Amino acid sequence: MIEYAEAIYHEFIHQSIFLDDMINCMFPNANECAKEEALVTSTILKIKRPLDRAYHAAGVSIGIMHLYHLFNDSKNSEKYMDDLRKTVEEIEARTQFLGEQGVKTLEIMRKFINHPSFDDITYSLQN
Repeated sequence: MIEYAEAIYHEFIHQSIFLDDMINCMFPNANECAKEEALVTSTILKIKRPLDRAYHAAGVSIGIMHLYHLFNDSKNSEKYMDDLRKTVEEIEARTQFLGEQGVKTLEIMRKFINHPSFDDITYSLQN
């Protein structure tokens, strides 16, 4: 049951980022995100990927940790934090590939890394 919940939440987050990008232009040029200088380490796969795909993985990782927090699974609620930190640092060094909304959301990811608050995520999903 937990694996199904994780898969559904995972895809929900991807779709949310896709919609945000469609409406607010998070990644102005997807082709630029695939250039060598735009590759960053994916939080989940731990390999270099195009910036937009690694950005998605960073968002998904936060959501999956949140899900495990809701399940009171403290071990898995922190499982991606170190890899997330690395991905966000690499993206922060390449903000020229992001649109305004991409930068704003990246700043929210950085705030989460610096001061993790799953309750803030729960609150935002309820409102």
